[in-house]
Order: sequence, then C-alpha cells, then structure tokens
Amino acid sequence: MKATIHKETIGLNDDWTLEWPNQGPVPAQVPGDVNDDLVRAEVLPEPLLADNSSSFAWVEETVFRYRRAIQASSDYVRAELVLHGIDGTGRLFLDGESIGNTANAFRTYRFDLTEALRNGGTHELIIEMESGVSGAVEQAASATGGRYICDDHRERLFLRKPQFSFGWDWAPRLVTLGLWRDVELVLYGRAAIADHHCTASCTDRGARLKARFDVDTYAGEWSGEAVLRIPELQAEVRAQCGPGAGELLLDLPEVERWYPAGFGDQRLYRVELELLERGEVIDTRVFDYGFRELLLDRTPGADGTESFRFIVNDRPLFCKGANWVPPDSLPGRVDPAKQSALIEAAVEAGFNMLRVWGGGVYPDDQFFELCDRHGILVWQDFMMACSEYPDDDPGFVEEFVAEARDNLRRLRHHPSLALWCGNNENHWIFGVYKRGEGGRLKPFYGRELCDRILPELCRELDPGRPYIPSSPFDADPEGFQNGEESGDVHAWEVTIHGTTERERTDFRRYRGERGRFISEYGLLAAALPATIRQFSGADTLEQAHPGVRAHDNSFNKGHTDACVAFMYGGLPQSREELIYKSNAYQAIGYREAILSTRVRLEECGGTLFWMYSDCWGTHGWTAVDYYLRRRPAWFWIRKAYAPIGIYSFSRGPKSEFYAINDGPKEAICRYLIEAGPFDGVDRSFDGEVRLPPYSVERVAVSYDLKGWIRSRLWRDESLLSDECVTAFLPGEIAYPETELRVVRRRCGDDAECVLSASRFAHFVILEHPDGCEASDNYLNLAAGAEYRITVRGCSPEDIQVKALNAATVAYCDED
Repeated sequence: MKATIHKETIGLNDDWTLEWPNQGPVPAQVPGDVNDDLVRAEVLPEPLLADNSSSFAWVEETVFRYRRAIQASSDYVRAELVLHGIDGTGRLFLDGESIGNTANAFRTYRFDLTEALRNGGTHELIIEMESGVSGAVEQAASATGGRYICDDHRERLFLRKPQFSFGWDWAPRLVTLGLWRDVELVLYGRAAIADHHCTASCTDRGARLKARFDVDTYAGEWSGEAVLRIPELQAEVRAQCGPGAGELLLDLPEVERWYPAGFGDQRLYRVELELLERGEVIDTRVFDYGFRELLLDRTPGADGTESFRFIVNDRPLFCKGANWVPPDSLPGRVDPAKQSALIEAAVEAGFNMLRVWGGGVYPDDQFFELCDRHGILVWQDFMMACSEYPDDDPGFVEEFVAEARDNLRRLRHHPSLALWCGNNENHWIFGVYKRGEGGRLKPFYGRELCDRILPELCRELDPGRPYIPSSPFDADPEGFQNGEESGDVHAWEVTIHGTTERERTDFRRYRGERGRFISEYGLLAAALPATIRQFSGADTLEQAHPGVRAHDNSFNKGHTDACVAFMYGGLPQSREELIYKSNAYQAIGYREAILSTRVRLEECGGTLFWMYSDCWGTHGWTAVDYYLRRRPAWFWIRKAYAPIGIYSFSRGPKSEFYAINDGPKEAICRYLIEAGPFDGVDRSFDGEVRLPPYSVERVAVSYDLKGWIRSRLWRDESLLSDECVTAFLPGEIAYPETELRVVRRRCGDDAECVLSASRFAHFVILEHPDGCEASDNYLNLAAGAEYRITVRGCSPEDIQVKALNAATVAYCDED
C-alpha cells in the first residue's frame, strides 16, 4: 500500500443525529448544543424566552447519544478524529468498540483511528454524552468535596465547563452539553507539523521572525525540509529538518508595526510555514501575524505604589473597554455575524481592550481574528471564576493543565492577545475574605494552579506575554489583592459593596477611586422596552409578569428603583418612564466612572467596565444587549472614550473642565464651553489648548453653574467631542418641562433628524426600527441649539422622538 504524502482534513460537522432514552433520533447541529437541538426538534421551547429555561433541568440528568457514519480512504499513514470542543462527559465508540473518553469542554481531543479505518468502508461513530452534573453534585456533597468553598452552585467547580451556565446574576441556569466546536477527521502522510510558535524582535532597521515548530512522524525514519516565508515581503528561509523540534529565523527589512485601535494601523502579514518531503508540501500552517512589542509596565513608585500600564511599541496605552462574556447562553450557537457586529460596535465606541472573563469560555479563532483586525487588545482569563478549585486532585490538575496547554498554543500568535490572567476574583474572595486574616492573603484551594502551574506553562509556551495570577491582584503576594497601590482593581463599592443604599447608588463615589487599573465595575439598569417585550414573549413591561421577572438580575432586588429614586428624587408612575430613567442613571453613571479614571491618566492605566454584552435578554450591566440593541450607556460610553475630548466635572458649586488626549500624537485644539439656566446661555468660555500625547489639561474653572453645560472641542474644522450634561442631578434641581422640535428628512437610504428644544431637554430618545443605527441617541440638548442626527437605513416617518422632560414634540417633515 502506498501512502499519500499530503495531509487531508475531512470536516465531520454534518449528518449527525441525536437520541436519548426512548426518544429520537432527531437531527443534531454541529457545532451546537443538545439544548438547541431539542428546541429545533420542538421537544423543548426556546430556553431564552420568558421563563422557559426552567424546563431544561432534565437535560442535565440525561444521557444523550450523537451518531454519524464516517469513512476514509486507505491512502494514509495515520488517521485522527479531532474534537475541537466537546462539552460534557463523553464516551466514544467506533463500530461498538471504545476509542476514548472526554471530560473537558475547553480541550481539543485527538483519537487515533489509524487501524480502525485502515480497510476502508463505512463506520459508525457514536458519542455518548452527559453533562456530568449528577456526579459533580455527589462529589460536592462528599466529605472530600465539602472542603472547597464556592458560594453558588458548588457542583460547577468540579466540571471543566462554562461556569456561567450554572447560573449567574446576569445569566440563567442552562447547563451546556454537546459538540460545540468543529469535528474533523485528519489523515496524515509520513509526517506533519504538530505545533508552531512565532515570536519577533523589532528594531528601527527591521525585524527578526523566529518560528519554532515540532514535527511528528508516523512511519519510521523521516527527513524533510521546513520553509518559513512572508510572501508580501518576498522573504523566505528554509532548512533541513527531522522529527521533533525545529527552528527557523527570518531576517526582514523594515516592517510596519501592529498597533491597538487609535494608535496606528493594524498591520498584519500573512505567514506561511511549510513542511516538505522530497520537494512536495505535505503540511502547511498559514496565519496572520502582527509585529508589535508589548509589555506590562509595573514600575515601582517612590511612594510605595506600582504602576499597571500597557506599553505597545514604546507608547503608553490607556486601556478603554469592557469585560466580555459569551454572547449566548449556549456558546455553541454563537453566530459569527453576531460576534463580528459586537466587535465592530466596540471599535465604534472607542474600545481598545476587552477582558475575557474567567467564567465563560476561551473565545474561538474568529473572535481573536476580529480583534487582530480591529486593534482590540485581549486580556484573557483562564477559565476559573469566583470559586475555589480542587488543585489537590491530580485528575483535575491534569485536565486543567491539558486545557491550558491547548489554549496557550492556539491563541499565542495573535497580536491582540495582551495578557494571561489566572482567574477571576479567586485570590481576593477566597484567599483574603474567606480564608485570609487581617486583610492578608492566605492559602486557598486553586492557588497552586495560578501561582505556580500557570506561570510555568506561560513561560514555557508563551514566554513573551505578561501573566498575572488573578484579577484583581496586588504586587504584594500576600496583600489585600484589591488595593489601590498596585495591580488592578474591581471597584464594586457602588452597586454591590456599599453599606448603605446611598453608597450603592451614588455613582459620584467613583471620583474617589484611586486604583492603578480599574478592570471591573458596573451599574445596573432595566432592559429597554423593546427588549423586555422580546425576551418576555408578551406585550408587557410589568416586572411582576413571570416572563419579565425570570430575566431579572439577582443583584437587582429593587436596586434599579433605588437608583432612579436617588437620581430623580422619586419614582415615576409610568413603568416605561422608570425604565428610561434607570437607563439614564446607568449611562450618566458610566460616564462618571470612566472620566474619573481618564483624568488620572498619569497614575491609572485603564478602565474596563462590567460588562459589554449579554448572553440573554435581561436587566443588567451591559452597553449592548443580547439582541444587539445599543443601550443608552453605549452612546455615553462612546463620548467618554473619545480619544481626544473635553469634559466637565461638577463638585458642589465648582465646575472644572479638562481636555484629554490619550492618543500618540500632539493635538492643538479649540474649545467652546457654554452654560446657562435651563432656558438659555448665560456663560461661555473658549480658547485654544495644546495637548501633548497622553496628557490631561485643565482648561477652565467656573462656579455656581446651576443648569446645563455643553463642552465642545475641535481640531481644525473637525468636531472631536460634544457633550451636554448638568451641574446637578435632576433630583437636586428640578428640570423644567420643554418643547421639542423635530425636523425629519430623507437623505438617500438614511434619515436625518434636526432636533432643537425651547429649554434644556434631558435624555432625548430616538426610537427607530431594529436594524437601523442612529449616529447619536439618548442625549441631552442645550437650550436653543440644533443637533443633527442620522439614522442609517431608516425612513423618516419611522422615527419617533421623546425626552424625559418633554411636554410636547412637534414634527416637521421635509422631502
């Protein structure tokens, strides 16, 4: 028999069926989830609608069976079944014979089918799967399992599955199960590339690309040739190689650097690594590579503090972004188009970083490719969150190490990958609060993984990337782990940790935050009316409705009502008005939190709010909801994240105005500040300000401003920032009623609205059909000024406008 010398990959995503005791078969979608297959088969209702998720509990206790036929030609040396993501406890059979087991949703599993498929023909592949919850519940209840601390759903800590699927404040309990990533049959010749890793060093005169690779051989002695090239640069190097490790060095002329969004282009070069035998290519790895140098600056200060700032290509970066959770409660059904829309909306909002939170999943390749292309740096947690983990169990440690190795190897070539982080909050919650003494960190279960095992793996497999053991963390390895002197901070004094209702609702307390990097904080708000109607499956906004109540956030418990009462001095009678006022609270609160860090540019390295988007329709923390609606907070965050802007800060009778430039180039700008009572302008300031790169300048101070304040900044003729706020909250000074005037006209395929108000207009809302996007929304209008807003893909008559203090709205439509 003559074996082919080329590797062949055969996709096995199609033609699966699913069955369970006394039921089936039904078609199964791969990648996908058993829960979703049951919905498509009309066995169960859509789990993210109304209170349907509770009807899925039996899935956790049931054994399912995936089945399909496979076949391969005999013209190979080795055959492997590759499962890129199997979520559940799995047992695999080929023609009734066991071929292996699985126990980790975050690993890639490979099974040798060489001899089983050798004679050709058709073979039956069966994968028996269950969630593993029953065994984990028993383990958690045992004397051994009882020694680990986990505040919620203790069974989850024993299972390498998406932790949020067991239920979180913002997520339902919907335990995942299935073949959630690609399945392949890979046929090899005599040798193949088993692993590769590229690193680069850059100078003003050029760059050197180093490629390390491993060659696996499958048929006795073997020798061949390895080639590394970048076709665009007409650069290539080749060398003889054999089994095992190899290395190639490619010296390059001057290359263009890759930069985060706002700092330069996201220059990517196509890199090809080939393995040749007798002059023929037998295996290839092709990927995009960005030449950039990144470090985490943790320079000690004279006052005992330590910085926490990312430096990219010798330029300091102020990180602006949010925490990322899976875009669906069933990660296996995440639509690539949805993921793309979320990343594009993040770029549009001024993000340059996303933190992948440790209770979800390691994102797929498309997520990182989008971040590479758009300049979004990724802070990547390993998948542990808010729990102790059994690092004294050798089997658990073995699985975790295999998981970490797989994901380090898969993700390390991406220029967007900025940081590895051991876990979310475990050191702080369990090492300090649960087991610590006097605010000092003490040993806890899971610490061994993050303090010893993971840093060793990172040094071995991705040595150039920064690593921290947890978020938040302190430079002092036995310290409080959430202090302001070093490391990163989770700032939950507002919303969660305040001891009084006023402390939990007064977002102006963010002004006192002094952390070196704020990597988590959040403000709750009700979902938008259209979203509530969509996720409840009913034409209602009432919180008492079961379909609405099921989607509440467990931290709410009346908290959003308390926030509205704080900001507005009481609660409105209308549920819709309450919803919009809670969103105004959240939007203005996020502005306050973000700008309180940006004005500390010299001592604070970034701000990442909790959280960016939802896994289902819910009241909650996010800027973009599950249905891709941009919530009011998104528009206020975009203004607060503007690379160059001017902003007002009012504290009692004093208002200060700061111009901020966190970009890489100097900007000479003109500003205009107008302020007045609610029916006009009685004070203005203007001037020119020179803003060096990475700088903050106070440009004006004023006293006793009672009404609205509009601040604008131009460079040449380009308007860089424009925001209108008030010196006092509406509960502190009454906002009078106003009359809105709206001129609507068609502009090609879009609509334009010209808005004006007789008096200051608070929180002006443009309602438009889904799928259309407004250039601005949920904004305050200065008295007497005109604002032009474009709504893409919309007819003028489909736009309705309201404001929280508008008595009347007059429309004037123009052709």
